[in-house]
Amino acid sequence: MRPDYGVLRLYPGGAHVTEVVSTEADLHQLASNLARNVRPAASVPLSGGSPYSMSEQRIDIKLYKKLVASISIRDHLMMRGLSAILKADMLQVHPEFAEEANTILYIAMEVAFQLTLRHLKDSGKANPTALDAGDFLYLTFPNHLPGRKFFEDYYEDRIKTFHPHSRLGTFAFPPLLASHAYGLRAGLIAMFQYLITKNRSYTLWD
Repeated sequence: MRPDYGVLRLYPGGAHVTEVVSTEADLHQLASNLARNVRPAASVPLSGGSPYSMSEQRIDIKLYKKLVASISIRDHLMMRGLSAILKADMLQVHPEFAEEANTILYIAMEVAFQLTLRHLKDSGKANPTALDAGDFLYLTFPNHLPGRKFFEDYYEDRIKTFHPHSRLGTFAFPPLLASHAYGLRAGLIAMFQYLITKNRSYTLWD
């Protein structure tokens, strides 16, 4: 807050305060006004949102336990990728941070690429390349998602995101498609799940 601006901005409430608070009564009135006008990150029943509904999907407990047991906190590369996906999901709750969420997913993609190269090396492939990583993805997943060009397909989007000015143009904001973010996230989850558990499935849901 800068007093010379004369405005106190509250986030994520979407409100700002310009009134002078000089008494306790003013403070209570201000709090009451903010409570009525605040824009919550998610509309929950307690704050007037719709009641919760139960999903018919259930977590695959066996796969979940295998996943948790197989993650090593000593594997710093793996932890970096997993934390990036979690942070991206947290940011996606706020639509105004969709660009930042996508940016973090590209960090997870780079981790997935390096983990794939590491897996190929451990499997006996000397000096694996991006082409080898693509072939591995194509052969590992039966319906080819993520496919052979998974890393290549998102390369230009990554350039647009990290480089405001490049051979692809100059952008005030990266021209990204929401479908690309969903596809990238789904592909990354499938890859991380396989690299951790060797299971070829896409979610923890049955």
